[in-house]
Order: sequence, then structure tokens, then C-alpha cells
Amino acid sequence: MFNIGDKALEFSDKTDDEVLTSAMATIRKWYPSAPNYVRYARSNWIKETYSKGSYSYIKKGASFSDCDSYTEFDSTNQKVFFAGEATMCDMMGSAHAAYISGVDAAMFAIYGHDYD
Repeated sequence: MFNIGDKALEFSDKTDDEVLTSAMATIRKWYPSAPNYVRYARSNWIKETYSKGSYSYIKKGASFSDCDSYTEFDSTNQKVFFAGEATMCDMMGSAHAAYISGVDAAMFAIYGHDYD
């Protein structure tokens, strides 16, 4: 689950048990017979020293086309490859963008621009 704005602030002060209880209540609204969770992982970005709740975004004065420069590997002589959710403007800020960009960078490193 992903909380933003006021809800992110509210949940940042809750205990793991409080967050899990709320999450399961929400899930059971959609899936009344959902089983209990087996494991969970929680990040609390607002409380983290370096991120302070931030995530990648397109800053004022920039555009989505600026993201293309992150993935242009020719300028690095194909020795340095950039990956991470910030390199995928259409999915910026998501875990799946981080994963996909990592796979793409690895494939470019292995196969070059012939990778498709």
C-alpha cells in the first residue's frame, strides 16, 4: 500500500500493528475472505534521515523529455549505465520502474543497443 499527503503523515506516526490493522481492514473491504498476512515489510520514508518522505519527480521548469537523457548510454561510452525509478518518467516513483530499469540497464550492458 502507498500513502501520500496527509495520510502519509498520519501513518508515519502509527505503529506497525496499527498500520497492519488498517491495511487488512482495507483489503477485506475488497476481499472479505482474504487470509491474514504471512510477512510484511514497511518503509517509513518520512522518518528516514536522508529522504524525509521525498521521491523522484519532475521539477518545475523540467519536462518528461529530460528523462530521456538518463537512458542514453552512448554518451557514457557504454561503460556506465543508469537505472532506478527516476530514469523512467512514465512510471517514476514506483518499485516496478526501479526493477524494469535495472533489467533494461543490465541487458544494454550485456547486449548493447541491439537488445529489444
